[in-house]
Amino acid sequence: TDYKTGSSYSYRNMDKDPLDAGRRLQLPLYSLAAKRALDGVEEAQGSYWFVSASSNFDRKFIDLTQVEDRFNEVIEGISTGIQTGLFPANPGPPGLFGPENCSYCDFARICPSAKSGLWDRKKDDVRLASYIGLSGPSAEQEDEL
Repeated sequence: TDYKTGSSYSYRNMDKDPLDAGRRLQLPLYSLAAKRALDGVEEAQGSYWFVSASSNFDRKFIDLTQVEDRFNEVIEGISTGIQTGLFPANPGPPGLFGPENCSYCDFARICPSAKSGLWDRKKDDVRLASYIGLSGPSAEQEDEL
């Protein structure tokens, strides 16, 4: 269990994408480590527990058996990207206090102010296809399905 003192708002879509396009790997990683470290353990589950009244003491669970294949795909994609030097700075969609992926970044102040524009120029590069694929199909692709 990972105890969270903040809001559960950014975790609201965990039922649709428990790994949040590769941004929420902590619970499956801990679950996998526990499963491998403890002899005879076949299944593992992790949770985020929001320990504040403002988040209604909400708990979000991840069952490793349900996400393990996708977790391995995400780790492979990230690892391959790092090995090939493709590790783009992606500020994410606009949020309440600037780009979502920059909300809690210690380096947000030293990033270029045009970081969203720089990302827009890079995101369609075919070399980033596997990285872009972490988030699943786009709205346009889903319409085509």
